Amino acid sequence: MILLPQSLPDLEKELRKLIREPGTIERFTDLLFPGVSGYPEVKLGLLCLMANQYDTPTERERIHTLLFGKPGTGKTALMFPLEQDWGAKYISMDPSAASLKSDGRKKDRGSMIFNRYDGSIVCIDDFELMTGMNTLRDVMERGRYSDVKGGENEEYLARCRLVCATNDLRKIPSPIVSRFDHVFKFEYPTLDQSMDIVRQILYDNENDINYLPILCHYIYLVQTHEPKTVQKKKIEEKFKAYFEKYGIEGAGKEGRWINSIARTAKALARLNLGDIGPAEIEKALRIKNKSDEIIKKNVTVS
Repeated sequence: MILLPQSLPDLEKELRKLIREPGTIERFTDLLFPGVSGYPEVKLGLLCLMANQYDTPTERERIHTLLFGKPGTGKTALMFPLEQDWGAKYISMDPSAASLKSDGRKKDRGSMIFNRYDGSIVCIDDFELMTGMNTLRDVMERGRYSDVKGGENEEYLARCRLVCATNDLRKIPSPIVSRFDHVFKFEYPTLDQSMDIVRQILYDNENDINYLPILCHYIYLVQTHEPKTVQKKKIEEKFKAYFEKYGIEGAGKEGRWINSIARTAKALARLNLGDIGPAEIEKALRIKNKSDEIIKKNVTVS
């Protein structure tokens, strides 16, 4: 895939044509995270997070992602491109330097960081070490947070998308875990995966084409695309089949869970510059089911 320099209208036309070709999204995810080998599902999830920048007046569209695994499994490596190329804020959760309490003595000035990065992405490493974590409920759900100043309660915009990494899911409060749309588990690499990383490092500098301007335009197209919902009866059938297979009672499949499926499906439609149909819903259900299984096996969510 090589797109030569051209006018923006021509580039947009070529991107719309290219996106219909099989495998293009997967190629874009690799270009978005250069130097990081593997993790196709995680990269797609992060691309979905990038696609939905803001909320509608009635629903949250922002997607939050939780990366879970032992130290050294590659979680942080996927945060660095978001910081370096896409304007994300990276925070390492050293309790002595960062907190969610509004404290000007902290390096991130506490919860003020979310207002400063309103509309952007905030990456939090060692997430389980964060103090005052319950403040995140409003940030994640409503895109706002409250603070008391001079005896008066003030509210601030904080429409952030969170990418958090943790070594231990059990140390994160259940209400916070339940607000992550995607949870991905990282394992230590196999021999083949380690060799892929070696090859990535060895040959990464041989390609001297800078795809970042093209990718920036693609992300702009994605974020500004407003898909319609089509084949609604078939979408209902997808949900019904899922509930019949996996159950619904006591499984947390209430409005929040269903809304999570809806925003992931919308992000997938945006990535294809298309509409929300049964295929997008089915893929979103598969992603959510894997997240639910990870949570179920590694933490008890009340």
